[in-house]
Amino acid sequence: MKKLGMLLPLLVFAALAPAKTVLILPTLGDSAKIQDLEAVRKLFRESLLQVYAGTAVPIPETSGACDAPECAVVLAKEANADEVVYSTLDRLGTRWIFSATLVDGKGRPFNQRGTALDIEDLEAVTRRVAEALVAGKSVEKVATLDNITAREEANEPVRRRSLYKGGFSLGYLYPVDGSFDYTQGGQVRNYSQIVRLAWLNAWEFRENMALGFDLAWGMPFVFGGDINLQYFLNRTDFSPFLGGGLGLHYVGGEGNAPDDKRHSGPALNAQTGLMFFRTYDIHLMARAQYQMILNSDMDHGPIFDVGVVYQKRHKSQASGFNFSWSNMLWGLLIVSVISGIASN
Repeated sequence: MKKLGMLLPLLVFAALAPAKTVLILPTLGDSAKIQDLEAVRKLFRESLLQVYAGTAVPIPETSGACDAPECAVVLAKEANADEVVYSTLDRLGTRWIFSATLVDGKGRPFNQRGTALDIEDLEAVTRRVAEALVAGKSVEKVATLDNITAREEANEPVRRRSLYKGGFSLGYLYPVDGSFDYTQGGQVRNYSQIVRLAWLNAWEFRENMALGFDLAWGMPFVFGGDINLQYFLNRTDFSPFLGGGLGLHYVGGEGNAPDDKRHSGPALNAQTGLMFFRTYDIHLMARAQYQMILNSDMDHGPIFDVGVVYQKRHKSQASGFNFSWSNMLWGLLIVSVISGIASN
């Protein structure tokens, strides 16, 4: 918790830091041969602005053609922009090649390109190149159902792709109206708060949707799992989300409970939160949710937790349960340490 306290000022500073500005130069190409060049320019600009965390600045009136980092940096200084993006569209045989470069404030270029078999595929290609530039990754690593081309969809018509990530969260469950009572030595204890550890799994799909599975332990006697559906409100590094879930939980801790009492039952939850550094491989999540367990006592209460999730990328990012034994070992270690602290 002390380390978390040290991280919070950095997160607040990052959230309050002024947004970057970008100069988006028009896509260059042979307008005589490419009738849809203006449409490609518009598609790329819109895609870039959807994923860029900052704002775009107007193009200087003195701006000319530019397809090199040197002239791009000059134009960025004229426009008082932090970064600049230039792009080109060329025809090679039967293929269209779209190339774009992002140059940062220090003049360092980062280039990505995509290939389309027909002009209609350029809508997906420009979107993927824009996402790759902003994320600092290759076009292969940012492939989703939103930016897949017709050729790729034909090669993989049945199997859909999602991005898997997993991790852990630590937080508190706050019982409401005497929920989660614990009987010890014939006396009933009422908890004001319960430490809660969860193992997180999530699969991101198209349209900013994610399906998650949480396996949670409210120490010492609340166990269960939830399947959650989350919707992210944007595609930037700081992405708020809304969601809800359905699960199954068990609440123990009562030595002389009636035989017909149901300790377990279905559980419902509504949640909201914020995902930090979403475009990176490691994300930080802050979440608030309200959960109700439909057992005999109708145990319920708000939950607040902070988690770290790691998105492991493979050459093939097909959907699947990417189980990691290293994650499980780390989880067992964390559980053992917290159990020791809680028992004192």
